[in-house]
Amino acid sequence: MVQAILEGRKIMTRRILKLKGCKPFIPDPDQYDKASIFFWNKNYHPYGQNGDILWVREKFRLIHHYGFFDYKLYQYADENTNAYCPIIDPDQIIPMSPWKPSIHMPQAACRIFLENTDIKVERLQDITEEDAVNEGILKRENKITGEIGYLNPFRTDNLKFDSAVLAFRDLWIKINGEDSWNSNPWVWVISFERCEKPENF
Repeated sequence: MVQAILEGRKIMTRRILKLKGCKPFIPDPDQYDKASIFFWNKNYHPYGQNGDILWVREKFRLIHHYGFFDYKLYQYADENTNAYCPIIDPDQIIPMSPWKPSIHMPQAACRIFLENTDIKVERLQDITEEDAVNEGILKRENKITGEIGYLNPFRTDNLKFDSAVLAFRDLWIKINGEDSWNSNPWVWVISFERCEKPENF
């Protein structure tokens, strides 16, 4: 979903909620409500508070470029975007390391920073049409018929859904499995916006 963030289409994400504390005393998820969630979590938000800055990991590799050996350059997997170099000729790129998964990206290589604007909890299936679009679901209009369809950006077959929520459901199942959708878990709902790299990073 890196491209969706870069294009400003994704300004929200959902993560399955897990309560902290002594397991024998934590209520069953079917007995959760918002008050009990914040009681057991003691107002701890694993994704920060409003105004906190998050940095985004993505698939990357270290490169060099003829004429720019004084720079430490990184290349990112989405469209092979480059950073930290004003002029890049793709034919002059020298890979210095293999592609590495996002989980191994150091903070020094980060190019995308997000500021939390809102954090809340809700059931997964309570997602609205507006929120599904804010999760990065694509909206497409048939120029001939005027019919509106929604796409899961991870699909390669361009299957259109009648609603953004159905497209998000398809996306969620692809990432987390069908049981995760059917169980309708409580989730953290984090809203964010792009921001400049903070001075303390």
